[in-house]
Amino acid sequence: MASLQDQAELQLCETCKSIAFDVLVYGVEGTPALVPYQVQGKNSIPIVELGPLHTILQRAPICSFCTLISEASEEQQLGKHFSELQKVVCLIKREEFWYEGSEWKDDEDDFRLKPSENKAMYRLVVTAGLPPMGRSLEGKKGDRRLLYLHPCVHPVPTVEWACGQGGLVPPVLGSGRLMAPLIDVRLLRQWLGQCETLHGATCALPSWWNAIDNQPSGLRMIDVRRRCIVDAPDHCRYFALSYMWGAPGAAGHFLTTSGNINQLRVPGSLSFQSLPQTIGDAMRLVNDLGESYLWVDAICILQDVDQDKALFIPVMDLIYSLAVLTIIAASGDSSGAGLAGLYSAPRKLAPQSVVRVSKELTLITTFNTAAGLSNCKWNTRGWTMQERLCSRRVLMFTDDQVYWNCGEANWCEQIALEFGPSKESIVKWGLGCYSDGSRDGFDDNIYELLDINRTEYLIVQYSNRNLTNQSDALDAITGLLHRVTRVSGVRFHWGLPVSRFGEILSFWWIDSAHDKARRTDTCRVYCEDGSIHQVLFPSWSWLGWLGEVCVDFPLPLGNVQSELEFYRVDIDGSRLRKIDEGDQQANFEFVQPIDEQLRSLWKIGSTTLETDNIQNGRCFRDSGMLRFWTSHALLWLMDSDDDSRCGVLDSEGNEVGYVIRWKQSVRERELYSFIVLSRHHTYHLDINVTPRVEKVIPHLELHVMLVRWIDGMASRVTVGTVSERAWVEAKPQWTLVTLQ
Repeated sequence: MASLQDQAELQLCETCKSIAFDVLVYGVEGTPALVPYQVQGKNSIPIVELGPLHTILQRAPICSFCTLISEASEEQQLGKHFSELQKVVCLIKREEFWYEGSEWKDDEDDFRLKPSENKAMYRLVVTAGLPPMGRSLEGKKGDRRLLYLHPCVHPVPTVEWACGQGGLVPPVLGSGRLMAPLIDVRLLRQWLGQCETLHGATCALPSWWNAIDNQPSGLRMIDVRRRCIVDAPDHCRYFALSYMWGAPGAAGHFLTTSGNINQLRVPGSLSFQSLPQTIGDAMRLVNDLGESYLWVDAICILQDVDQDKALFIPVMDLIYSLAVLTIIAASGDSSGAGLAGLYSAPRKLAPQSVVRVSKELTLITTFNTAAGLSNCKWNTRGWTMQERLCSRRVLMFTDDQVYWNCGEANWCEQIALEFGPSKESIVKWGLGCYSDGSRDGFDDNIYELLDINRTEYLIVQYSNRNLTNQSDALDAITGLLHRVTRVSGVRFHWGLPVSRFGEILSFWWIDSAHDKARRTDTCRVYCEDGSIHQVLFPSWSWLGWLGEVCVDFPLPLGNVQSELEFYRVDIDGSRLRKIDEGDQQANFEFVQPIDEQLRSLWKIGSTTLETDNIQNGRCFRDSGMLRFWTSHALLWLMDSDDDSRCGVLDSEGNEVGYVIRWKQSVRERELYSFIVLSRHHTYHLDINVTPRVEKVIPHLELHVMLVRWIDGMASRVTVGTVSERAWVEAKPQWTLVTLQ
């Protein structure tokens, strides 16, 4: 077994010798007299003060631990970050990596690196900053994390040794281990085997997965053994690939078309030399794992046939959820990058330094795993979000290492966790591979995002992602929303839940006070007869706008009585289909009546339109427009210093509501056009009754949309709320609106 410093004596300065590293790592409450760290109450974070950085640099020649800090400070160029380098001090902080048992507290037991006795595991973080240093784990603004140090057994194991000759050797739980530039595929094979053997229905049949899901008709596969395209066998066991294509026309780009599909069905036609490296590496990996079939979008969908895309794009959730495993190429920025660490793509790993700090304890430097996924380009792309969320198991190849994630486990190369705690026991930043609030915010309970009550979270995260073709905005999330529908029963129309549709229309906005930009590309809409047509993205949906979306949907997304009826419009402009919001749920209870007399003064006509769903045998072709009867009025706006809102004024200058600010300033002496969307409700969950009842409180306020009129059709500008009484006093008109 290869390792570093196997026989070396402890090489520590007097300061570092006085630190009880065992106590820090093992999480034992109570500190020996020589340990210079501070405990500020039960379950507080132990902190070791190492002193000024310049004294640590002086001790480096005689101390292995100080040498690590010295090398890290030089690598991070602290002199550029801190103008007064002589004042910089360093601390060691203990960071929880995983725990066993939801009720465990770190003052209960001592433990050592033994699977039968482990209660928790900590890693150490060395931080530099100007005094006074932040005492919390996050530190204060300006503090820099220099090192992540993970405990390991001595001698330090390698991944190759851990795999052994006859399968994965159970290592000491939680030990760090040395990695190689090339990944040992035996480790990946063991991960898959362990999951399928031990995790049972949690991973094979997760709660969000529908056991009656059928394999899409006409699905094609890559046969990795025969190296050609084949029709997928019934109940096909296959892997899927999630990756980035790269810029259009990039070197090595490979697509299946109607012109080459027959040729690519010939055995041997998909040679590794002719394919982009990422696809070739994935084929080799699937073969080395003992499997036969791989699904890749660019190869298995005819890219020049819209009807073929219409078959598979709406069911991307099925394709990825039915796959045994999804291979994620999270390194590089194109299909030519390869799977980092496999075959012809060795990784340029940062050195893993090892320092022995006690007779039984060695520390190894580990990567800042929190940046592993959040900083990669794959995690910024729109298409990859649904590919990740709709997968039961994933192997994620990053520049630093490969990760495994499933319903029961998070594993990685550099830390031996295969025979240890479940996924729920690893704190969400422990591996860092799925958690970064600035990017995707996916924590260890990633699959809970498929719950209907988390839909707003999905939309916000998706809106932050990038698309090469803006026309893909609906396609790239259709599969994900389809999966939410299959789990919850709530349907979507242009990215919005149809339950309580009038309210939903008013509960999203773009997170920018100025210069909100429309999405000007056209969108592909797939008709029931297989035809495809292009329409503009609607202004009333968040899909019609660029930028981060803010969403505050009324929860739960059950249905209450709507004020209006909304209809979809066919592209011919005359045929209509009503948006079915569903029946009112039995677990809703109105706690006060609506003021019917006041409502009758603005809701002065019928809300029903005549529908014609079938005409001359033609199917309905959605235009993206809505048509509905509603109340229309003119009101003034008031500018203010508030970056988020503008006041709505009545004819006497009284503030009677607000709208979300959509531009830097508004003209205060101009009348603006408003239409009603719904009544404003608030909700209160009564937990004192069984089953629980959602109490609905209707208010004397209306959700409104500020619109501009273009050729007789309305277009959304922004949304807000107006007093119902003030609305009546504005002398509204009952108007048939076509909202584009």
